[in-house]
Amino acid sequence: MKARVLFFAYGSGRSQAAAHAARLIGDDAAVELTALALLPGVPRGPLGLTRDQETSAVRVLAEIAADVARDTKRIFEGHGIRVETKAGVVETGGLPANIARFARDGRYDLVIMDAGEPRGIEGLAARSLAHAVARAVPCPVLLVKGSPGEVPASRRADAREIDSRAARQIT
Repeated sequence: MKARVLFFAYGSGRSQAAAHAARLIGDDAAVELTALALLPGVPRGPLGLTRDQETSAVRVLAEIAADVARDTKRIFEGHGIRVETKAGVVETGGLPANIARFARDGRYDLVIMDAGEPRGIEGLAARSLAHAVARAVPCPVLLVKGSPGEVPASRRADAREIDSRAARQIT
């Protein structure tokens, strides 16, 4: 039976160390790897956006998530690792709850993600996305501490490419 591993991909350079760890684990034939590119949705209410503007913003976010998923798949497959990708935008609830629901419904055995760098009051309260996910998911979570500088140079280019594509989508 294959172990099901979920890699939370959000396309930033900070997640490159986590992607490297996921590649090392995903290289094992006994592992089934899924990369989830999930972005927070557009807040409702106080922004003063019309319904059309909200719909347009969600569409742009969905395109960015799809690009992150596509680029992540290409990076893993470039290393000979088969990966399934899923992309989306959170419509209700927060990212931690949606990642936890995806992990639970998919019966994943492990979640891999960047440990993040909580700052300020959130850092004192350990309220980073990574810590919230670790508390919410029903399986073990591998929080990878690192930065693109700590990843071998051959793999840092992958993160820069994803970052530049996401920046082009936003502008």
